[in-house]
Amino acid sequence: VVHLVLKWRNISAECKFRKERDAMSNVRMALIDDHFLHGQVAELWCSEVESNLIIVVNDKLSENKMQQGLLDMSVPDGITCRYYSMSKAIKMLNKLDSEKHPILIFETIADLKIIMNLGFSIPLVTLSSVAPTGGGKTIAPGVSLNSKQINWLASISEQGTKVEVRQIPDEESVLL
Repeated sequence: VVHLVLKWRNISAECKFRKERDAMSNVRMALIDDHFLHGQVAELWCSEVESNLIIVVNDKLSENKMQQGLLDMSVPDGITCRYYSMSKAIKMLNKLDSEKHPILIFETIADLKIIMNLGFSIPLVTLSSVAPTGGGKTIAPGVSLNSKQINWLASISEQGTKVEVRQIPDEESVLL
């Protein structure tokens, strides 16, 4: 009986995780931009992917109300912007309103990797502005990647996530 109860709990927990993870299916894209939010993101990318919600995932920024206020100045009417720590994002991304179709913004590929390694599916990852890291090389203006980042991005691309480099929607997409 104990074995059956434990097995049922594991199945129940797995079903709950899958249901929560599937809520992420309405995420339009993840944008890696070490400048976080600016007019190009708020205006152009939201229009391009028909999003009305921006979620910036960054521990430091989630606590800095003054910087949030400055970034919010670039957000047009009709678009909501939220700032989540990584732990809050992990808890809240599965509770998104299915009508919102958010864009997730990360400062680093490492932060995106945390979310995706938890099983959340994101259909499009756009590298807009990625600061150089140890051993990195510039692959496009404003985008520097090291071999570990390139390998991880190639692996998610093989799993069905479109990975591209471009700063604005009007630029030609360079696929990784």
